[in-house]
Amino acid sequence: MVVAAPSFSANGIQDLIRMAKAQPGRLDYASSGGGSMPHLGAELFKQATGTSINGIPYKGSGPALIAVMAGEVAVYFDIQFSAQSLLKSG
Repeated sequence: MVVAAPSFSANGIQDLIRMAKAQPGRLDYASSGGGSMPHLGAELFKQATGTSINGIPYKGSGPALIAVMAGEVAVYFDIQFSAQSLLKSG
C-alpha cells in the first residue's frame, strides 16, 4: 500500500504516477532500509510505471511513517500491517 503525506496533493495512484512523470527525480519516498519489503515495493513501482522518485532512508517503518505524516517526504510504500493504525484513524 502507499501511504501519502496529508499535504501531498495526489489523489490516488494515477495522480502519483502522473506527478512523478511530470517531475522526474523531484518526488521523494521514505524507505525503511535497503532491501526491506517497502523499499523493494517502491523500486518495483518505479520500474513498472517508468517513474523516477528518490528513496530517503529511515531506520525502520516507524520513523518512515512519522516522516510521511510530518510531510518530510511525499509517500511511503508500506505493508498494510505497519500502517493499520493510520488507516483506522483516517
